[in-house]
Amino acid sequence: MDAKEFSFKAVLAEEERQQLVDEIVAAIMLQLKTPAQPAAIQVDQEAPICKNDVCRLLRCSVPTINKWMASGKIPFKRKGRRVYFFKSEVLKSLEQPLTK
Repeated sequence: MDAKEFSFKAVLAEEERQQLVDEIVAAIMLQLKTPAQPAAIQVDQEAPICKNDVCRLLRCSVPTINKWMASGKIPFKRKGRRVYFFKSEVLKSLEQPLTK
């Protein structure tokens, strides 16, 4: 069974039209929000980057990053065998003077 398209024209007063638009926008906004994570938190969170991205950012090799990780010169997070970095943390750690 094929769906048939149809259209109609409704005449609404300005107040009715604005109320209808407000209701539709409110319904869409409600669908977009997830109860676990409000939209404000999603915008503020920084996405993690991988080791190769850090190499490109700092213009150095993977062994150099490994040495800096082992010595604690750059912060990283580990999830299982994967290693993640946050760009802001890496750049902040480089602003501090290196000590031996």
